[in-house]
Amino acid sequence: MDPIDLSRHLFALRSSGYTRVEACVAGDWLNELNALSGRALAAVRAALARGEKLHGTYASEESLACRCLYVWGEAAMRLIDLPAVHAIAGAMMGSYRLWDLSLLASMPTQAKHSEEALAWHRDKAPVDTRSAPPPYLWFFVCLDATTAENGATWFVPGSHHCELPPDLRDPGAVQRAFPTATQLLGNAGDLLVIDPTALHSVGANRADHPRRLVNIAVSTEATPPLLDHWAIAGPDLQPRATPTQQRMLRCGLPGLERTWTVLPPGWVTA
Repeated sequence: MDPIDLSRHLFALRSSGYTRVEACVAGDWLNELNALSGRALAAVRAALARGEKLHGTYASEESLACRCLYVWGEAAMRLIDLPAVHAIAGAMMGSYRLWDLSLLASMPTQAKHSEEALAWHRDKAPVDTRSAPPPYLWFFVCLDATTAENGATWFVPGSHHCELPPDLRDPGAVQRAFPTATQLLGNAGDLLVIDPTALHSVGANRADHPRRLVNIAVSTEATPPLLDHWAIAGPDLQPRATPTQQRMLRCGLPGLERTWTVLPPGWVTA
């Protein structure tokens, strides 16, 4: 990434809590991600239909998610090497690792979304990043354009520096309290980078197609990953991992979960 571009993105993240890097994924790579995402979501739907609970994951008719996306195809594994991720994460966090690589899908619905799905929230406890590195950053690769119609995430710029007011369950109350709230719009292939301690909410998808994002979620080395990704990568991916992928997937901390609820049929973990 050009140093001037990098400085612009770092300023946006530190001041507003989000930035957008245009056209990071395109062409065949984007097509391959769309194909493997379809397979992963189909497997998640089948698991939910069997009554399975997705470990550490919120799922509903409105919102689907699949973790450990790297097991579903080489196109997803390659995202771990995405240069923009490493340029920004390295400058913001110093040392870091993969927290999780997950697929998020906001499904189209004409019905009113649930209060839980649309609630304003922080994904993690806030850290004042004016004086300390963020413990987490979410790098969302847009598989579809994110628009107001299909429920692009609402985001309150600068709220990663602020304590929250009471009564944030009502979106209208938040809009009154934070008139600067904006939706994070982007094109397919763009990278939306957010500090997940900022106040945000999923928008209601009123389009006729899902809104899908792949989250390359990273955390500092002092912060444990969600799962033991190196074990889940297993004997199929471990020998083929690039040095960067190995560094991102390995952790070595005891007690991490060594599998996830939905993996490809026959997948072997370490």
